[in-house]
Amino acid sequence: MFHPRRDQWGEHFRVVAETGEIVGLNAVGQVTVRLLQMNRAEYRSQRRLLVKAGVLVV
Repeated sequence: MFHPRRDQWGEHFRVVAETGEIVGLNAVGQVTVRLLQMNRAEYRSQRRLLVKAGVLVV
């Protein structure tokens, strides 16, 4: 599981700009995405809007 104080976000995750989906790049990222349900529909749509607005840089 990802630990925000010990781990670097970019080593474990990336955001797909077109879909707003967070992709786990390794086992730590994949487990975290699944357990925290980080790709629920409402989260993906919010991320897409943030990317379009330039607030979230991918």
